[in-house]
Amino acid sequence: MRKPRFIAEQGRKPSGLLGQIVARVMAKQTADANDFALKLLQLRPDDAVLEIGSGHGDTLAKAANTASRGFLCGIDFSTVMHASCDAST
Repeated sequence: MRKPRFIAEQGRKPSGLLGQIVARVMAKQTADANDFALKLLQLRPDDAVLEIGSGHGDTLAKAANTASRGFLCGIDFSTVMHASCDAST
């Protein structure tokens, strides 16, 4: 069964009230895969990290714990995701 188009669009760029819900769901659903990716990266304290589509920001925050002296930057074009990052800090 295909997802309705508006749900698929929320996955791409969450917006509005539904986007806030999608942001929370995405954070939970992607946590294990993101943790696995961080493990594969084998970050070191002086590493630089650019995360494109950083979404909720949880993964970038975890990377900052390891790359504590490095430079970290995350970008996302969803203002709902920006707000979810602000709420988690």
